[in-house]
Amino acid sequence: MAICRQPSFAALSPSGQQIAFIAVNTDSRRLVLKGGDGSIGHSWDVGTSKVRKIDWVGEDHIVLELSTTDNTGHGDWGETETPRTIVLNAKTNQTFIPFLRSTDVLPTTSDYYGSRCLDGHQYGYFESVSTVSKSHPITAMYRVDLDTGNYQLISAGSKIALASDGSILATAQYSMPGSKWTLSAGTTDGRTLLSVNNPLGDYKLLGLGRKPGTILVARSDQPDGTLWEWSVGGNDAPVSLTTDPDVGAIHGPDGLAAAWSSRTSKRVCNSSIRSPTKKSP
Repeated sequence: MAICRQPSFAALSPSGQQIAFIAVNTDSRRLVLKGGDGSIGHSWDVGTSKVRKIDWVGEDHIVLELSTTDNTGHGDWGETETPRTIVLNAKTNQTFIPFLRSTDVLPTTSDYYGSRCLDGHQYGYFESVSTVSKSHPITAMYRVDLDTGNYQLISAGSKIALASDGSILATAQYSMPGSKWTLSAGTTDGRTLLSVNNPLGDYKLLGLGRKPGTILVARSDQPDGTLWEWSVGGNDAPVSLTTDPDVGAIHGPDGLAAAWSSRTSKRVCNSSIRSPTKKSP
């Protein structure tokens, strides 16, 4: 296999004994596995899709996040980026696209919430669009078996933060009318942590915080903090971690926040860094 340019994407397996990388030959791309001894293993054709992220799940599975540029067919709207995901088995060389053969979920993934190992089995958590109601499709999160592709609905119409055991630690829901954003412990019927009018989308649940039992909330409407860490089960006041704008979180294999990043300031910081601010937003 000829590689005309250096790998454009690469990711180490958890053990550090395998590397998955994108090999580029003119406009075509392949995902290639390389062992610690330098041997080349399985490879998969990716075509001209744009590679967004490579995630290892244990030593045997890879979640490859891609997007393709599609024509909308609506004149002024031009083109759109359509996200999709491929799950690859590094041991068996098998692949599948989540929801591809589903009759009630679109075969696209708008978000990947990471993976959890439950009873020795690996599952991925993906956001897609439920079409159970043909007139009112809604976003929903599903747990997908990374071996079989079988899936189970976890949450519909809301954003959630998953605990390490796969349970729902917190839920954020935006309701219309009223433009109200509500953050709850557990599911939507759990204890309310925060409820605010949010007409401009200033609040966002970003997943787990730095320690078990904590979550991260991004907000853009308060000068003394854009990224806050909340303790879901305790009474501790939320902690401001940064005032950088346009902030996001980077999570480790255990699901906990490992760092935060700002697309505006182009900074990436270890999650142990925090501002001295410590008060409720």
